[in-house]
Amino acid sequence: RRVQQWIDWRNAQMKTLVQSLRDSYKAKNPKGRVLITGTADYYERKEGNDLRLAQDWESWLDSKLADGVLLEGRYGPHYTDARS
Repeated sequence: RRVQQWIDWRNAQMKTLVQSLRDSYKAKNPKGRVLITGTADYYERKEGNDLRLAQDWESWLDSKLADGVLLEGRYGPHYTDARS
């Protein structure tokens, strides 16, 4: 439960940061486009990956914090928290 509370708090902090950066950029560049990057395996994240990731790009798009997303695809082994 505490881990989930921390994940939720961190995601809220990251969303606030993205909002602040977007607002600052748009204030100086009203016609500029804001693009964010995200991992392409967003929907395949396993429980526990949230401990390493704070990229809720789908929520950021839904909240109009960005005009688009550039998906990053990674190939190769999936690492565990142990990273052996």
